[in-house]
Amino acid sequence: MKPMNALAAQLVLVLLLSFALPYPSLAEARTPTADSLSSLSTPRDSLLGVEAWSAWIEGQQALGALEEDEAAQLYALYERLRLAPLELNTLHEEELRQLPFLSDYQIYQLLRFRSDQGQLLSLGQLKLVPGWDAATLRLFVPIALCRYAPPTGSLAVLEGRGQLELGYRRREGRPPRVGQLGAEDAALLSAYYQRQERLQLYVAGAKGYGEPWSWRGRRGFDSYNVSLRLSREGLLRQLVLGDYRMARGLGLVLGQGNYPLGLRSYRPRLGRGLRPVQHATEQRFARGLACVLAPARGWELGFGLSQRALDATQRGSSSRLQLSEAGVHRTASEQVRRGALEERMLAGWLQYSHGRGALAVQAAYLDWGDKELQLLPSVPELGARRRLTLGSLSYHWHSPQAQLRLEGELAYQSGGGWALAQHLSWGQGLLGDLGLGYWRLSPSYWNSLGRGLEHAAWVHGEEGARLYWQLPELLDYTRLTLQAEAYHPLGALRRGQREGEHWSWTAELTHQLDAAGRSLLRLWWRRAQRAEGTTSRLRLQLEHSGRMMELRCGLQLVPSTARHAWALYARARTQLSPALHLELGADYFDAPSWQQRLYGYLPRERHSYAPQLLYGRGYDLVLRLRARLGRRWRLEGEASYQRQFVSSRPSPMHYALSCIYRY
Repeated sequence: MKPMNALAAQLVLVLLLSFALPYPSLAEARTPTADSLSSLSTPRDSLLGVEAWSAWIEGQQALGALEEDEAAQLYALYERLRLAPLELNTLHEEELRQLPFLSDYQIYQLLRFRSDQGQLLSLGQLKLVPGWDAATLRLFVPIALCRYAPPTGSLAVLEGRGQLELGYRRREGRPPRVGQLGAEDAALLSAYYQRQERLQLYVAGAKGYGEPWSWRGRRGFDSYNVSLRLSREGLLRQLVLGDYRMARGLGLVLGQGNYPLGLRSYRPRLGRGLRPVQHATEQRFARGLACVLAPARGWELGFGLSQRALDATQRGSSSRLQLSEAGVHRTASEQVRRGALEERMLAGWLQYSHGRGALAVQAAYLDWGDKELQLLPSVPELGARRRLTLGSLSYHWHSPQAQLRLEGELAYQSGGGWALAQHLSWGQGLLGDLGLGYWRLSPSYWNSLGRGLEHAAWVHGEEGARLYWQLPELLDYTRLTLQAEAYHPLGALRRGQREGEHWSWTAELTHQLDAAGRSLLRLWWRRAQRAEGTTSRLRLQLEHSGRMMELRCGLQLVPSTARHAWALYARARTQLSPALHLELGADYFDAPSWQQRLYGYLPRERHSYAPQLLYGRGYDLVLRLRARLGRRWRLEGEASYQRQFVSSRPSPMHYALSCIYRY
């Protein structure tokens, strides 16, 4: 419990400092009148919001709260909502819950405001909703529209929209891997169709860099994803065929790649059931059939059946297999492990909701047939299994105004492992927004379906706590956010882990330069102790969103007693004409050691969401064009180049072209 004591000492210091600051009283807060509201609206191809979403996602990635695949889900969600925006007068809670930047308090207040006011007349009325600040509006307005809600069953409710996309990417200047079978190119073919929330269809085929188009009789794309979602009111709420993900509780049993579910996020949200896969991926999903039923008032029943071939490698001379969901098949050895393990899954939940609370039971059964799976190769003490059973009990409760929320989950695994996660959040209180989380996973607990509350690939053996605190405005348009965590491994150490405590704390100061919230200045400071040692990172960033241009520029710094690592970066997005958008990015970096490596967030190739590694010394140049050819056709092209002045580092160049047809 030493890391818990260290974290407590740091939190007490932060609390003492914060109480000495002069907070404005709630009585002094001014609520705008309806007459003073500026109209908020955005056309489907406007620049407004694109930069806001990418900045929010990149900020979460920098904190370690979002993985690359989760960032891909969010960008796919943004594109889908730009294609078919949320109807402000007809949207329901589940549609709002898929937006990770909205808190439960904000969701509750919007639904209550609409219930009290009736149909809203414009997006400008969102400024009157308690808890909805300028930063939230920048993210929400581009994906919403406000119009008269037609009667249920009319053609307007049933209108459908879709998108076809063909994309190709290529890179040069990087030496291929030894034994690589394919060329240094990647491709994607996808189709999406949606008829409001009643029907959604997604089909995709993808090939990554270095993967072959054919190998030993196998031809075509390296991976495929297909999902069909049907939803309606009544007994059968939702039916999904194909690829899907399940999320319940705090992810200890069911939490397949779902944002912002786990406590890894500083503002977690309780998972709510079922979501189809609607982007190209090979990580953490089920394949089969799943549905959600509402048999009686307050009751919800969900279950899923899945059979999927997973990649696995043999452990030495034994017959045990090691699970791998990276989905990379560039060499003969990686091709051999494709589909080596057949996994069958049966999972589900039963929930009862009453008033402001809910209680649920989750369960999952995994079976690998006659093959033994080494649960965690780096921890032999866990042993190997041919089947695994997990169960949990979860709850959530909120106060009448949804300011206070309590949620938690207690899980048990066959073989004696157990896990506990608890979270408390307080929104829009006298002290601002506050969140506290605690988790403890026993050394014998393991689960491949979990979100991964800990700091490793799979849920296993760890204890920790997190704090999130967004203070009230210190000055006009100035807000301070504090985040801290401390954790330590339980049981045998995994490869790369260091014995003892791991901790980090982050302070983010945001100043809004204008009343409309179009210009922001951010100062971000993070200090962390990991297996590599203790590091400090600082970022100063200026953001501006105008009608014709969006700009982001800043400085990154990793101080050191020997030699500092730093980077200067800038990116701009502008509209050359109503049909042509241009995006430019550049940076210069000097990161002499691996421990001081930096990560850049310049415009990336379409469907490439990993941050750029800035290691060595050099610069990046990025050019991206988006052209609208008529009402339905879009073309997007990207080119990027990284020049390295360190001879041991390659200087790669990337090209990409995507053709999109919307209907």
